[in-house]
Parts: sequence; C-alpha cells; structure tokens
Amino acid sequence: MLDRTIQDDTYGDVFYSCIGKFNSDCDNLIDYPVFDFKHRMTVGWTKGDLELQLVWKYQSALDDGNDDVKYFREKLDPYSLVDFSGRYSINETFTITAGAKNVFDEKPQALGSNSWEWLREDIPTFSNTYTQYYDVFGRTYFVKLSARF
Repeated sequence: MLDRTIQDDTYGDVFYSCIGKFNSDCDNLIDYPVFDFKHRMTVGWTKGDLELQLVWKYQSALDDGNDDVKYFREKLDPYSLVDFSGRYSINETFTITAGAKNVFDEKPQALGSNSWEWLREDIPTFSNTYTQYYDVFGRTYFVKLSARF
C-alpha cells in the first residue's frame, strides 16, 4: 500500500497518514493499523488422489506512531505464518484432510500495558496484541473426514 490517509474534520481539516504505524492518531479513527505491505502466497501440488497445499502469509513491520509517549514496544517486527495441509481421496465416497496452521509456532508480539487500547473503555476485551493480524493460538492441527453419498 502506498498511501492511506484519513481526513477528520472534527477538529478542523486534519489529514492523518496511517501507513505502517500503530499507536497513532489513526487508531482512534479506524481502530487498526494499516501495513504498508501484506501478502498471501499459496503453492499447491496434486498427484492422483493426493493434494498438498502450502500457504505463506506475511505482513510488514509497524512503527509506533506516537512520539510523545514511550511505549513498551516501539516497533512490531515483520510477521510470517506458514500453514500446510493435505487432502487424500480414499475412494469415491471418503476424503480425509489434515494439516497444521502456524507450522513454525510464531508468537504474536505484545504491545504492552501502556498502549492506547488499554485506555479505551469501549473495547470489551484486549489480548495485548492485534488479534486480527497475529496468531494468538500458536501451532494448531486439524483433521477432517468427509463423506459424499
């Protein structure tokens, strides 16, 4: 993303640049940071009844957007997640799917107790990170058996 600005006329004409920042004025308006780069890459391989899939999700670093306050964390590093799954058709009726999410068990980065979210009463729960962007569960496995009659 090259540009994301917000015009807020609550206090007059004010333009906020929101790319690559957290704890900034933009958080009070849109409630989430805007990464300057994110991607999702999927690689698949199929042979006969077997299908394999590898997914790599990446998001760039975020910098603290509030220079007036020294926060617990002033920068969130780039973050990658890798998921792997496979599907096998046992016969015309049954298919089994299995895999792992967050294969390398990447941990989310804590924002700290003096981040802006702790000061907002309208946010009912807070997990000390941006749960919509960082995996808070760690590595998880799944298995699914499907039947088609």
